[in-house]
Amino acid sequence: PINQIQSYKGMVRLELTNATTVTAYRNTGDVSYETYLKFLVVQFGAAVSVQSGTINLASGSVSTTKTITSVDKTKTILSYLNYETDQTGSHHLPSGPRITLTNNTTITVTRVDTVGNLVIGYALIEFT
Repeated sequence: PINQIQSYKGMVRLELTNATTVTAYRNTGDVSYETYLKFLVVQFGAAVSVQSGTINLASGSVSTTKTITSVDKTKTILSYLNYETDQTGSHHLPSGPRITLTNNTTITVTRVDTVGNLVIGYALIEFT
């Protein structure tokens, strides 16, 4: 099922925090418009390995990397789970970052601007 969460604070990052809970993280600043999120929870069988987490990209930085447990790139999907930011104000939110599986042990995050600290969510799904 596709569900919906409503937020009044701009960019939102989702995380499956336990077997029955999806948590939405957002800036606690004063952004005054509504954001609606749709999400889908998928459960895989035993033939799948999942690594998930967040990558921090500091204000002023254009890119960063995160080291992961080695995967076979030909059998792996990197899923971008949105980002949250500490930047406030509806007229200058950071542009969305690009997230890529650079090699079998590295995820790279890049962005166009350097506004605000970002926390980027990801899930790395390897079909074994």
